[in-house]
Amino acid sequence: GFDQSKIHDSIVSTLVKKAEDIGNKCVKLDNKAHDARDRKIDKILTSKLTGIPIMILLLAGILWLTIVGANYPSQWLTTGFLKIETLLSKWFLSTSLPLWVEGVLVQGLFKTLGWVVSVMLPPMAIFFPLFTILEDLGYLPRVAFNMDKFFKKAGSHGKQSLTMCLRIGQTKKLGTF
Repeated sequence: GFDQSKIHDSIVSTLVKKAEDIGNKCVKLDNKAHDARDRKIDKILTSKLTGIPIMILLLAGILWLTIVGANYPSQWLTTGFLKIETLLSKWFLSTSLPLWVEGVLVQGLFKTLGWVVSVMLPPMAIFFPLFTILEDLGYLPRVAFNMDKFFKKAGSHGKQSLTMCLRIGQTKKLGTF
């Protein structure tokens, strides 16, 4: 009276039960409530009522801190690169080199390098360490878990939300968002 799906379910449940029995024989815990704090945190961070608002507030706070906090080092770097660019231009113009050499090396190469470093380095130096802290605390898997249902409707996975957070932070700072 068994069909193929019932046989499959029976085999899988037997294997899971056997693995559980082996695990219980091999692993002895002195403290049965060793993960009680993690379970409480999981209930708060992954619940339907509080998980999404906490995630939005936390990630919005990180984006805000990245955008606002990166302005000061960006200004410092821009000012520093501008001073160096001025000195390099004066030096190149004082030599007997053609003007196009100064244009290519200073106005082209150095100016572009200075702009890219002063715009991209400060947000990266703020955002990525904060994102790494969230990952080390185990929060990013919880975000992926919270977003999994929504992303499945679009044919994707909840982990894609983390990539989107990184992209939003990058485009917001560059002013293309």
